[in-house]
Amino acid sequence: MNGITIKSLAHYIPEGRLTNEEVLENLRRSNEGTMGREDLELLLYGCGRKFDFLGIKTRSFCGHDDNAVTMAVKAARSAMEKAGLQANAIDCLIAAGVSNPFREPSFALIIANSLNIRSGDFFDINDTCNGFLKSMDVACQYIKTGRHKNILLVASENPYELAEGFGIDYSLDGTKNADTRFSAFTVGCGAAAMVISADGPGMKIIDYLEKRETVHWNASLFTVPGVYLPDDEKKNKSPGVWTDARLVAAQIIKEIPGFIGEALDQWNMDIDGVDAIVMHQLGNNVTYATLELLHAPRGKVPVNTFGEFGNMASVNIPSNLSIAMDSGHVKKGDTVLLVGSACGLSYSIVRVQV
Repeated sequence: MNGITIKSLAHYIPEGRLTNEEVLENLRRSNEGTMGREDLELLLYGCGRKFDFLGIKTRSFCGHDDNAVTMAVKAARSAMEKAGLQANAIDCLIAAGVSNPFREPSFALIIANSLNIRSGDFFDINDTCNGFLKSMDVACQYIKTGRHKNILLVASENPYELAEGFGIDYSLDGTKNADTRFSAFTVGCGAAAMVISADGPGMKIIDYLEKRETVHWNASLFTVPGVYLPDDEKKNKSPGVWTDARLVAAQIIKEIPGFIGEALDQWNMDIDGVDAIVMHQLGNNVTYATLELLHAPRGKVPVNTFGEFGNMASVNIPSNLSIAMDSGHVKKGDTVLLVGSACGLSYSIVRVQV
């Protein structure tokens, strides 16, 4: 991938913040009529303790003026301005996101139209929280073939908008169901955009590696409620939102350090040669456990936004890289690893030279 350039990078985080206390109050109001008092208090206490363990205090939240489309457009316009490119210079737009609000037409086409990009190659990538890194990989392949010159990547996440549309709220079927919904209580909103080009100044994309498995395909589900799952014997239907958060976190902690080590071995590097790691953030437990297993100091992850913004899914990595660069935590000459993990389970890593 040598020679392929990240021409610009931008992010947009809405100003709204949903606090732990507000989430717990929503849980209380939604369940006090159907759950016994002791069970409800146990639920609230358990969720509060988990929030403290993960290190989350607030989640980024859209006000009345923002939604998935407006955030995507704001981030994309900023990236185009930084790259010095007009709409007619963008020949491909790829949109990524777990909470993509459009099934027809593509979200990418909606964004392109809002940016006055009238013709080109527009499509979406749904690769859960690894969507942005996968879109970087696809963009690089297109550029290497000469098919496209300037590709705009956009990720936008507004899970609350989608949940409202599906009728998914804070109601639970008893305390036993709480753990399977807990991950939804940590999600946040935001958008990020990147322009990748065939040449010119900017960060260089050096390498890409991925690992994908299917054993735990159903460890996390976000579907239209009532959809049949691929289990003919049990005739299972999707509950809409369901996650085995403990399994997901345990597998990621187990697999990510070795995956990073494998990539460094392939690239004839060691962890000391890495200036910064930008990780997908599910909580302090995953981030810090990964660093400990790599025998790397916590400073290797210079930006940790989970405590304020929550889990922004596909937006986590590009927005945190953008924040790290804007704040000077990542500077020219640095070697940076973008490390993604996602339900499926899948893992991705991109090496960039700033």
